[in-house]
Amino acid sequence: MAPQTRSALEFLAAQYGCVHGGEPWIGGLMAKIARGELLVVPAPPARPGGALAPRQPSSDEDRAWLESDLAGLGRYEPYDWGGVDPLSLGSAVVKGQVEGRP
Repeated sequence: MAPQTRSALEFLAAQYGCVHGGEPWIGGLMAKIARGELLVVPAPPARPGGALAPRQPSSDEDRAWLESDLAGLGRYEPYDWGGVDPLSLGSAVVKGQVEGRP
């Protein structure tokens, strides 16, 4: 195993509490993965130099959410729906659109 690979795995092991004798334990990391306690997912493609390529939003709606400033939402109280299931109210109204037409 390349030293860089070992170092990266030891870092991950320490991050997820896989330590034995006070040292990061790669075997413990692998055991957690095997037991399903940790999931392994593919990373986005790497750029030259090892930097990860940023994910592009898949739609205009995704892009609008990502570009919106939601940092101040914590100062608002949750909306009280008054016992109504908000999912039963239908679709959202979009300014400038008439139902069924863009």
